[in-house]
Amino acid sequence: MTEAREHLAATGSGAQQELGQVEIYAMDLTDGPGRDVQRIRHRLLGALSGAAVFAVLFTLTLLDPDSSGAAPWVHAVLFACSSALAVTLLRKMRTR
Repeated sequence: MTEAREHLAATGSGAQQELGQVEIYAMDLTDGPGRDVQRIRHRLLGALSGAAVFAVLFTLTLLDPDSSGAAPWVHAVLFACSSALAVTLLRKMRTR
């Protein structure tokens, strides 16, 4: 609260102009820890999606070795990295 007052005093503008609606500002202050979990959840979903895509690409390159795409090991490594990231994020999310 003190930081907000100091910021408003330094800028010389009104609270409504600088910080927006009071309800939204208060909600942003109270939802701080929840927002971190939400960010982790979004990153987790992205990592899981990436792992699924790389698993499909790996399977397709194994089934069609004559394709001009990347080597199967590239998809396998990317799948492993995405999976490791997903596991790390899941552990991080459970500790919060």
